[in-house]
Amino acid sequence: MIAKRGATSTKTYAVSGSTLDDINKDMLKKGPPDPNESRKYSGSCKGEIVVAIGGSDFAFETTADSSPLEVTATLKAGTITSNSVITIPKLASEKD
Repeated sequence: MIAKRGATSTKTYAVSGSTLDDINKDMLKKGPPDPNESRKYSGSCKGEIVVAIGGSDFAFETTADSSPLEVTATLKAGTITSNSVITIPKLASEKD
């Protein structure tokens, strides 16, 4: 089995405000939603695991004289790839 590091990307969304409290409120208003509940957060990191296994990636061995038939399958190849997307806030104006 081969493990591969896939793509990592970063997405941003614009936030604004004249105080830290205003900026925090804007982040919670515009931030990415939690996929399991309805509230929003200031940022997120979503991961994806891709498993690529084909029929030829297994080795099969039968146990002699077994009743019922006993077969052992061994995974001898295949690929697991992990990808991630990071979402973070970015100030609309960094001058003030």
